[in-house]
Amino acid sequence: MVHQSKDKVFKFMFDGFPQELLYYFNVNEIFVEFLETEFIDQNGNKKVLDKLAKVLRNFLIDFEPHSSRINIQTLLNFEQYQMLTRAKYNMEVKTVIISLFGHEKDFKLKNHAVFKRLTPDIIWFKDEDEKKYLKEIKSKIENKEEFSVYDSFNLILLHLMADENEEVLFEETCLLTNEAIINDDLLDLIKVCQTWFLDETVKDENRKNRIKELLKMSDYVPSILIETRKEGLEEGIKKGESIGIKKGESIGIKKGIEQEKINVITNLLKESLDIEFIQKITHYSLSDIKKAAKLASINIKI
Repeated sequence: MVHQSKDKVFKFMFDGFPQELLYYFNVNEIFVEFLETEFIDQNGNKKVLDKLAKVLRNFLIDFEPHSSRINIQTLLNFEQYQMLTRAKYNMEVKTVIISLFGHEKDFKLKNHAVFKRLTPDIIWFKDEDEKKYLKEIKSKIENKEEFSVYDSFNLILLHLMADENEEVLFEETCLLTNEAIINDDLLDLIKVCQTWFLDETVKDENRKNRIKELLKMSDYVPSILIETRKEGLEEGIKKGESIGIKKGESIGIKKGIEQEKINVITNLLKESLDIEFIQKITHYSLSDIKKAAKLASINIKI
């Protein structure tokens, strides 16, 4: 299976729960092997694909989350990818498009020659009933039921189903996340994805600040916690110096902050998160990440 690696939320979800996410989108195929989108240019993957192609009924799923209008050029790009894969690896390709924009009733390209050649499965996210899923989430919380992987996906993606008031629904799902009974692995997944969606989804600064407070409740979003602690420590240093605290103590506090930063980056690198994503959720510089990786003897690709 291949998915669009540029979309960080879906990448993170696929990395952790590939089979469950396929089923969530009603793609009833058995997950065998994950490949990066750019696999077609990497000869190292040929052995994997040759092996898979020899097994009866194995084929490649090109999974494409798409957040803008699907037009002819979009379909041509997918078709080209499909044709190149068939030519290079002699393997059938099934294209699955997750449309995060528009409705099926407004799609006018079903009779176009490119669409008929490509024969993609399109899942229209805006056609889903967000009120139904929201009701299911609230019912589980009220009944104190533990959330499944499926429920967790709803918490992450529910706001994308809304035609309007997307920001309001996103804030509500962040609040409900903190009320739900969720195991640590799934909570990590949800909080990271919500952190990633925050800037893309929420434009109102007051709402954004409220959601940041909600996201503080997870240890997996260290940037918010540490920035808050850092601000408090720096304020304390200033007040302390004004009443005569020695400079040595303030230096010690700053060293503690620096060490905490290194620990956070190291833990995220150990989770195999890519550099861009770590920068996004921690707001640390590339030089900070390189320094932490060097101290922890972790090889990273820049």
